[in-house]
Amino acid sequence: MGSAVLTRKRYDFTDFGVFSEFVFLLDSYRVQQYTELKWADRVVDEGKMGYSFKRDWEEIRKILTKMARVPVELRYLLKWARYQQLLRFVGNIISTMMFLLFGLTVFFAFGGNRAVYSSLANVIVYLLPVVAGGLILAFVGPPIVARKIYRKLTEYRERNIGQFREWESQLKVVIQNLILSASQQAREGKLKDEGEKEKGSGGLLVQVDDVYRAAWHRIKRLFGGGEGKRREEQGFVFALFMNDYLGTRLLQKPSLLKKHYTVQLVQSASSENT
Repeated sequence: MGSAVLTRKRYDFTDFGVFSEFVFLLDSYRVQQYTELKWADRVVDEGKMGYSFKRDWEEIRKILTKMARVPVELRYLLKWARYQQLLRFVGNIISTMMFLLFGLTVFFAFGGNRAVYSSLANVIVYLLPVVAGGLILAFVGPPIVARKIYRKLTEYRERNIGQFREWESQLKVVIQNLILSASQQAREGKLKDEGEKEKGSGGLLVQVDDVYRAAWHRIKRLFGGGEGKRREEQGFVFALFMNDYLGTRLLQKPSLLKKHYTVQLVQSASSENT
């Protein structure tokens, strides 16, 4: 791959919100979490990642496409993925229909229409075994299919581990350049969180939410969570799947329900990973 993308360089974006989402997308490819690139294409085309990055995007995109490409011998996995989506769709339909039936049954029961209530209750009783089986298939099936797909893709990756490690290494360089560029932009006062609302704006619901968050953080401080919050209040907090980059400070590790790290952009000149 061309060396232009792999050299140490600075990018000139100014929107921290766009930067954090873009870096999260790129970093997800390092842990085999492949997603659509339409959003990334649009952001780059609109110039939100800066001119320098826009110039390199075609080359970077090739890496992502190669990593997510399904080889010919595994094309049948695309059918498995369609079956997985179909099972989820069926599960949603069954759940919606049963919810409506139960709702109508309760409505007519409280409305005093015993005839309609009895008819609907009988329908539910007859359908219950079929519906139960359908729901089990619809909600248990997709995770099973997902595990099978993941296992096959993992086996393919292991057979070509050298090539994948090379792509991941190239991608790491790109992400590292973005993080160090963001650190430099923040240090110079050029990096702004464009999506952040000003305090006191946004209507009643936003203000109520701000009050709730403030109260919750005060409670966390009482139980020893103040230091993490004080760091977070300094700004430029974002998420990453990997924590091997310079220019970030670790705030929170992955947990059972959250699979990514929460980190903060370091604005010091050393930009050391902490």
